[in-house]
Formats: sequence, structure tokens, C-alpha cells
Amino acid sequence: MNVTIDGESPWYGRMWIGVPLISFSGVAGTIAGISIPPLGEAGVWGCLIASFLLAYIALKKPKKDIVSFAVPIFALIMFLSPDLTHGLPLQIPFAASITILALRLEKRFSIAPATNRTESESDSEEEVVFGNELEDWDEEES
Repeated sequence: MNVTIDGESPWYGRMWIGVPLISFSGVAGTIAGISIPPLGEAGVWGCLIASFLLAYIALKKPKKDIVSFAVPIFALIMFLSPDLTHGLPLQIPFAASITILALRLEKRFSIAPATNRTESESDSEEEVVFGNELEDWDEEES
């Protein structure tokens, strides 16, 4: 039985774990020599899929992270560019960096942005500041 809170899946909070699992599984597939002829090395596709998963997780967070949104763009440029080699020297650091980004996303961007003041508090503070400015202005004139 899946219990949901506010319409979210119970696995949603742990979805970030999929990023290192998918990317490093692909790297392990490359080390094992797994290659699908029309697609290429497994590590390339593991990193690409993990980068899109990271962007999806970032989209669902209460606070948005522009860096995580940009990861799939960089992954497409790095892994689908014919000018770059797509071997392990590129796959391992990319998998490690998106793992760090997934941890960062989970720790820093999971909490909703806090609002420190209510509307009535901000109005009263504006009046105080405005009142002080008037007092300063009166002193300058005299």
C-alpha cells in the first residue's frame, strides 16, 4: 500500500539516489564493455539519463536550482558532440559531479523559501522607517 502525503509518492524524497545509481551503473557498464551499437557506450547513456532525472527533481523542488536545470544541456553538448571523446575520463568525473549536484539539491533546495514577515508586520515597519526619514528631513531643514 502506497501512502501519499499531499499527492506525492513516498519515494519522491529519495529520488535523488537514482542520479548516482544510474550514472555510475552506466560507467560500470562501460568498464564491463557493454555497448549498444546504435546508441554507443552504456556510460554515455547512463550519464545522460541521470542528468535529465536531476533536472526533473530540481523542477519538483520548492526552491529552484538553475545549475541542476542546466545539467542536461551540458550533458548533451559533452556526450553527443562528435569532437569530444566519450570514454571513461569524461564519464567518471561527470557522474561524480552530478552526484554532488544531486546531494546539493537534496540538502539545500528541499526546504520551501521562508517568509520572515507577514503583511501587517511589513506595513508597520515601513511606517517606522518612513517616520524616521521624516524626522531626519525636518532636522536637516532647521
